Amino acid sequence: WDVKLFELARNIIKYGDVFFYRREKKNTPWIFIPTKAVKNAVVASSDITDVSGWHITTDIKSPSVAGQNYSIFGSVGNGTTGHNSTSAGTDVFNTEEIIRFTLNNDLSEDAPFGQSVLNIVWKPFKQKELLEDACVIYKISRAPERRVFTIDVGDMPDQKRRQVLEQFKNELRQKKIPSANGGQVGVDSIYNPQSINEDIFLAANGDKKMATIDVLPGGTNQSTDELKWFWGQIWRGLRIPDSYVGMSPDIQGTFNDGAVGIAYIQEIKFSEYIERLQKYIDHILDKEF
Repeated sequence: WDVKLFELARNIIKYGDVFFYRREKKNTPWIFIPTKAVKNAVVASSDITDVSGWHITTDIKSPSVAGQNYSIFGSVGNGTTGHNSTSAGTDVFNTEEIIRFTLNNDLSEDAPFGQSVLNIVWKPFKQKELLEDACVIYKISRAPERRVFTIDVGDMPDQKRRQVLEQFKNELRQKKIPSANGGQVGVDSIYNPQSINEDIFLAANGDKKMATIDVLPGGTNQSTDELKWFWGQIWRGLRIPDSYVGMSPDIQGTFNDGAVGIAYIQEIKFSEYIERLQKYIDHILDKEF
């Protein structure tokens, strides 16, 4: 228990249920059953909380050696455990054979299964994850700085303005190279994105009217306030006090050993919440030992 009790409690918080297989021989270690191996519960037709057995996948670890299959319950010969087989690799186990730690108290909608403590924060966690991806995408797509060209077109009509802008753009964005086949012109125009090392030459007339080039900064909207808000939602959903994680600007992870000083009301409520969760484990250990 000194080694496995932490992982046991962690899995109960994470999944809501932890299953072990009780060996027939006494004073032998229980066999841990992965949560994903428990497929269904066998319940009474009139009471969903009256569980009489479990459908468990037994071939979740089944390397084949010399014609024998090995499951989570050890060597089982032909791949079955001697129980009622419902499908390939899935058997029915009685409740007496299974030791179950659960957060279920027959009052939740997930009965007869327990509900994970993380269930309440699943939505804000996924939202935070999507926002993190969006920040990375924005950082990459908006990182390059771009130039804004302002061209003086005077009193030209709209159609003429578009022609001047198009001509100006082509002159900047196209590079003249000798034509491969010679031809009449002798040069070809290819696309040439402006490099930061290339110089730009513009002509100015006497009245100082000319094209101007401004730099449009990229990736400036990089606030992390939204991420901090979602992080706060996750911690609050788990009932973890701000003083434990330093989320509040006026609380920097203040440590209190309970002997000296004061305890925040959030810490008192959290400790009571932990004690309620511990009771789900205590009564199973009291029953088995």
